[in-house]
Amino acid sequence: MDAAPTPDTSVCCARVQIWPRIGTTVNHLMTRFSNEELNKRFVPNSMQKLVKLSFDFNFGEIPPYVECVRVYPGKDSDMLMEMNIKVAGDQVVGGAVEFAHSPLCKMKMVMSQMQFVGSMRFRLRPLVPLVPIVSGMSISMMGRPMLDASATLKLSPLLPAFDFCAVPGFRIMRYAADPPASPYC
Repeated sequence: MDAAPTPDTSVCCARVQIWPRIGTTVNHLMTRFSNEELNKRFVPNSMQKLVKLSFDFNFGEIPPYVECVRVYPGKDSDMLMEMNIKVAGDQVVGGAVEFAHSPLCKMKMVMSQMQFVGSMRFRLRPLVPLVPIVSGMSISMMGRPMLDASATLKLSPLLPAFDFCAVPGFRIMRYAADPPASPYC
């Protein structure tokens, strides 16, 4: 007879099953919106036929790990949620500039292999008795997070990509994380 799943394993299974679907939906919405808006806002009308900007965002297949969720009542009618979040996976953020009359001059900037460790505070306010029960939310970082990524620049399809973060002394993306201040985690 199979044992009933524990709450931790059922939450983990739900997170793993829903994460790729969330990523696909957000990627589709952001790419469709951003590529059209990017070209309208940042490329002058006289250059629209010569230059094309594009943006790519992918959440990846590996979901973030959330631990030590704390919920506190706030002042008035708000609620505070604090959680430690760890993201280490296959997320990709990038952009490209293409020139219509020179296909070998496509510049591409990509950030991948991202790692993020930090504590976040969500303030939900004010709580209302109707769905969605929250009319506003603010997000802030508690302490200094650790962020690391691979940032590559490719100037042409014929040239190899240059990884900025592989150069010693040029790791501008990385910040050291402070240890958690809470004795409960």
